[in-house]
Amino acid sequence: MSLQTQVGELKNQIKTLTEVEYGDFKRKVGQYINSFERQSEGQIPSDLKQKLNTIKDYAIYRPDGNIESTRAKILKDLE
Repeated sequence: MSLQTQVGELKNQIKTLTEVEYGDFKRKVGQYINSFERQSEGQIPSDLKQKLNTIKDYAIYRPDGNIESTRAKILKDLE
């Protein structure tokens, strides 16, 4: 599977999350990103690694608690 296809799947997973509590949302986002990183190990370019680290920072480690704005920002950053 190509890296582009995998990124598309990651975006779709995040886009279709139905969690209503931010804590549940961020746990799922973290799981999806970690799974993506494991599956794509050795294929991820440095700029995408940096984006994933940035996403983890604002979505998981220092969240604002707003699911929809965070989801929109993640999807934009994965373009």
